[in-house]
Amino acid sequence: MNPAVILLFSLPIAIIGIFLIRKARRREKYKTIFEKWQEIEDLITKPSEIYWKMAVIEADKIVDYALKQKETPGKDMGERIRFAKSKNHNLGKLWGPHILRNNLVHETNHTITQKEAKWAIRVFKEGLKIMGVL
Repeated sequence: MNPAVILLFSLPIAIIGIFLIRKARRREKYKTIFEKWQEIEDLITKPSEIYWKMAVIEADKIVDYALKQKETPGKDMGERIRFAKSKNHNLGKLWGPHILRNNLVHETNHTITQKEAKWAIRVFKEGLKIMGVL
């Protein structure tokens, strides 16, 4: 067989193989995030406010963990979000759910609806996808 033909067929296969290996490595690196995210998706479907609060708080922790894994500079999550926003404007949307989380944690009687919790989880999930960890 002609070497050019062999190269023509093996090059796309090699590229696909490299892509699949990189994807598998990334999935393994961020396995913790993926597994925890499944728990959050379950919490948000429960019929009680306590679960919705827990889902938002845990999702916030996962996003902060992801920002740290991506070596995003900042002494706290707020600084990390500001820096991430400077690199990708859409990551600035993380502010809203992060503020909601802060209110849940720091305000004694702060309540939340399932609709608000689902919004926060959706925005956090979008951020994780933009970062390439989910």
